[in-house]
Amino acid sequence: MPTSVTTIPPKSSAPSYPPSDPAADLQKLKDSLKADQDKSADLTKEMNLLKAQIADLQKSVDEIDSKGKNYEKGLQTIEQQKKDLETYFNTKKAMLEATVPNKEEVSKTKERGDKEVTELVATVTRLQDEVTTNTGAYQAAKADTQQKQQKYTSEVNLLTRNDVWIKDLGGLRTAIEKEDTKNNVSRMYFLILEMADVFKKLDLPRQAEYLDRLKNAASELSIATNTERDKKQALDDSTANLRQAEKDLEEAKSKRRDKILQSIPEKAAAVAA
Repeated sequence: MPTSVTTIPPKSSAPSYPPSDPAADLQKLKDSLKADQDKSADLTKEMNLLKAQIADLQKSVDEIDSKGKNYEKGLQTIEQQKKDLETYFNTKKAMLEATVPNKEEVSKTKERGDKEVTELVATVTRLQDEVTTNTGAYQAAKADTQQKQQKYTSEVNLLTRNDVWIKDLGGLRTAIEKEDTKNNVSRMYFLILEMADVFKKLDLPRQAEYLDRLKNAASELSIATNTERDKKQALDDSTANLRQAEKDLEEAKSKRRDKILQSIPEKAAAVAA
């Protein structure tokens, strides 16, 4: 009789895993998603920035290319016109210099007209400097007034401020006594140090001294206020003068040629050839 052999099935080779925690797995997935979303948002911002930069550069490149082509065409036209006008100028100038009887007078008239514009330019420049100086002076005076106002307000509110510190000291005393019942000596010492700081903030002059301080602060504020007002007026005046000078300059520039032309007699006998 054949011998019976019992076959033992092989053990499973599949790995074993610890028990899964669904809540922890869910949180990990949420964290991973958020990280990816943050990266995606940052990438989107960078892409949008690059797109904007590319659009700006493309606009500049297109404009430069267009201007370059137009300039070349325009330059040729202008150069030809310049050449024609130079020929006319040289021919006409030679003819006029030979026939105009009052060349020196005309030249001086032109110089006077040019000088008027030049002087207005100098006036505008001077007034611009004056406005800059007066602006700085006004800003400094304004800052000084604010400082003096703070000082005066501080003196006016001196009693109220001292009352605040006294109440703070009283509160610290109560806090110390509370800690004393618990024998918290370290905390009591800290609060004592705080009291020392607050005592330094108290400002308790006698009435006569306080009134002197208040009067001085009021006087300083009044002087500063008047100075600020004067500086503001000076700034306003110089600004108005500058605006008028700028207006006069623009008008002089626009009318210079016609004004000079009208000051020259229409008809003058030509020099005989």
